[in-house]
Amino acid sequence: MPTFPSHWAGISGSMEEGEEPWETAVRELQEETNLVPTVKPGEYPEAAEETSNKSDNDSGGGPSCEFVKAGGLYLDVPFKPHRNIRVYPFVVRLPYESKANELLELRGTEHDTYEFISVQELEALHPVVPGLAQAFHHATYGQYLARDALPEDVWKWSEDKVNGAATLAKQVIELLAVKHSTTTVDLTTVAMLRPTMVPIVNALLALEERKTKTSEDELDEENEEQQGDSAATCSSAATSNAEEGQLKQQQSARRQSAAGQAIFQSLNQEIERSIQLGAYSLQEMLEEFVVTRKSSNNDDKSPFTIATFSRSSTILNVLKRFLQQPSSSSQEQQEQQSTNIQILCAKSMPGAEGELMAQDLLVVTQKDGPEVTVKCIEDHVLHDLIRTAKNNVQVILVGSDCLMDQQVVNKIGTKAIAEMVAAAKTVNNNSDSNKNQQQATSTRLVCIADRWKLWDDIFAPPLEDIFECVPRDLFDSVLVPP
Repeated sequence: MPTFPSHWAGISGSMEEGEEPWETAVRELQEETNLVPTVKPGEYPEAAEETSNKSDNDSGGGPSCEFVKAGGLYLDVPFKPHRNIRVYPFVVRLPYESKANELLELRGTEHDTYEFISVQELEALHPVVPGLAQAFHHATYGQYLARDALPEDVWKWSEDKVNGAATLAKQVIELLAVKHSTTTVDLTTVAMLRPTMVPIVNALLALEERKTKTSEDELDEENEEQQGDSAATCSSAATSNAEEGQLKQQQSARRQSAAGQAIFQSLNQEIERSIQLGAYSLQEMLEEFVVTRKSSNNDDKSPFTIATFSRSSTILNVLKRFLQQPSSSSQEQQEQQSTNIQILCAKSMPGAEGELMAQDLLVVTQKDGPEVTVKCIEDHVLHDLIRTAKNNVQVILVGSDCLMDQQVVNKIGTKAIAEMVAAAKTVNNNSDSNKNQQQATSTRLVCIADRWKLWDDIFAPPLEDIFECVPRDLFDSVLVPP
């Protein structure tokens, strides 16, 4: 390839204006090979028809190939001093029966030849463009990584499909900064295992940055000391290489442990700020609910109903804080305290982690608080409650795995709920003459997240099978501490 001549490389190229990474991958495959890329509708729905048409018309007799997963976590590859190339890796699978080794052809002038090799051969390939093997593992979420490349408990952590992003981020920082501080682990490799959960990616990249910065500072101090001691005798050189290596390992462990503690503390602080914001907002909604119900001049004793989707430790702790608010002597707040509260935890298929969310909430104890009912309901029951447009649910709370300017990434099923809430609002607004009261009582969809979930790239992170992007404008509010 032109950038790295005479090096083994994958099919690659620069993104054109307005392209998404997957679009570049499709285009480059078609420009540089006769492969016919197919796109799974579940991964790139807007591209399914487009690529299907290209497959019919532009195949040129070449073998078809299918994307493996929705791309991998980006990696920044050093290119020139103080300059990196950001790579968005993808991998395609060629069916065995396609006889790709016989039918595959190269197009253009960027590549001279190709070979089919094993993953093990890829690791040892030379000369190779920087980061090629790492890009492959990123694009396959570590599926072909040797098991001994990471500690066993890190692999088990990566397989957790029940806990949310905030919990898993804290768990992995504890694992790597405390338990495995003396083990050499590539932190980017760990991050690529759960690329959609942005707090994990952000925390691990921050840990690597802090550790590297501390190491550089210590090296500068060491060089200054050596320059100051240039007149000293050589007797200190008796330290063996083994002792020196052990000392460096201990220093590295201390750096990683200290950096991990700082990041763990920051994670907790940001989560606490989001919990405070969420609990305060819920309290305001309850106040509004009580005032609206009181002004209706009837004996309506319906509960203040909160629904949840999926299992989020942030939402769990927001609800705990909200339910355990101290009682007040004022009449208005006494009315709020006497209002029954109902929490409906949607089962959240696939995975059914809503059942665990309900169990978590059932252990919340209250001494002087309001009566609280917690139920786990089927997803379709929540859908029916939303569709009736009769204010059966005051607010639906969801967490987030990633926040972008225009989108929220969360468990699949969130987008359907968001669209139902928006549709119900349209029905209410068209049928109710008292628009002000209707606006005050219609179901709200609220996302609560901390700042570790903010994504710094212009493109969405790779979406694991259980996640989807939801437009931010479908939410009534996305609460993030300033």
